[in-house]
Order: sequence, then C-alpha cells, then structure tokens
Amino acid sequence: MGITLASGQDLTFTLPSVRSPVRVGKQDVVVSSSGDLSQTDAQGDTRSFVLNRSVDLTDLQQNLTQIMNSQFDQTQSCGERLAVRHASVMTAPPASSMILQLHFERWSCSRLFGQSASEELAEGDGTVELRLTPTVQDSQLHINPEFKRVDAGGMMAEALRSGDLGEDLRAKAAQTLLLAVRAGADVKSTLPKALQGPVSLEAARFQDSGSGGLKFALESKLKLSNDQVNALANQLNQTLSAQGSAAP
Repeated sequence: MGITLASGQDLTFTLPSVRSPVRVGKQDVVVSSSGDLSQTDAQGDTRSFVLNRSVDLTDLQQNLTQIMNSQFDQTQSCGERLAVRHASVMTAPPASSMILQLHFERWSCSRLFGQSASEELAEGDGTVELRLTPTVQDSQLHINPEFKRVDAGGMMAEALRSGDLGEDLRAKAAQTLLLAVRAGADVKSTLPKALQGPVSLEAARFQDSGSGGLKFALESKLKLSNDQVNALANQLNQTLSAQGSAAP
C-alpha cells in the first residue's frame, strides 16, 4: 500500500525528517528534525499556518561529557582550572536540567630569580545542577542558564556562585544546547524551499522523547499563498518519490 501524496488543498502537511551535522565544542554531533504544518486560517489567496518542529538532541546528550569538557583549558599554569568529569542533561519541561560533576583547581604564579613558578592554592570536586530555560524574544531563541544547586566548598563554591568561572560555565552550557537546536531548526537547511521565507518563532520548550532522550519543540507561524502551498505539496511528493516511498 502506497503513501498518500500531498495536495495543495490539504490542511495539514507532514515534513520529512532531516539530519544536520554540527560542531559543538570540539565534538561533531548530528541533530535530526521533523515537523508538521497545520492551517489555521485562510483569507483570499493567503493561508495562515502553524509550524511545529521537533529537534532530536539525543546524539548531543550521549556525548555531553566530552563536549562540555573540551570547552575548558586545563593546561593554563595560572588562575582557575575546571574539568568536567561527567555531564548529563534531561528534560524538566519547559526547561532542561544539566548536571555536571566538576574538578576545580586554583593556581598562583610568581617569578623567582628570573624564573616563573606556580603554586596550587586550592583543589576540589563538586557537582552543580543548571536549569536551562528557553525564551523567545522578537522571534529569536535564547536559553537562560541559572544554577539550581551548587554542591561544592571553599574557593570552588565562591568561584562558581559569584566569580567569572561560574558565569563562564553557565554561558557554555546554554551555548552548547543553543548551537545544536539552531542547527536542527535552521530554516534554509531543514525546511522545503517553499517554506524558506519569513517564519515567526512564537514558542519553544524542551520535551522528553519518551525514552529519556532530549528533544526540543519549536512553534512558529507563517503565511503562504496558494501558489506556495501547491509548490510545497509538489516538493514533498518529489521527496517521497526520491526516497522510493510513493505509491506506484
């Protein structure tokens, strides 16, 4: 039994899944995106649609420890060093929760008899939990990172809670997820050509895949002419045909 072909008269359209490679930190991962389009209104030649897209972040989730750890320089001889021993991320809709097991060192540098010398001032291990909340402002996606808890002591706790190190860690966590989501949601590389016009992002949230995997959902609005909808139907049918999935 063949798959039903799309028509310009349809009120809903299923978009093909697209895999997108992206480099995050020093790690290459692949995110996949899929979606659907549903008509909400029609006025003359103009039709309004809601575009729902889902970005699968499972590959990033499985490689998160290497990704996060690669973003910190652990070879510098002075100042603070941070290493990520283990990293995990899970959904806490509409946000996500990232747990990081960390190793911290603080070094002091001085010059003695013309030679540089370094001394370790503090060392410790700790765990932090970050809440990463997506927001949409002027159709642009942002992720707001904040510490939910910090289990550490001494200089490490101070550096994480109120120092540049904590700010840098929060920023890197948010940027890691943002890079992957943007790759999976890029209009030009993931949507059929008929949909590569202005798309107004309205809402975004993290969601559970049902098996512990991490997904990201985006809701957008767009307007299409009848000609654009017909072109979309043709492009979707061509994709099915190329995949050998269309009915004979």
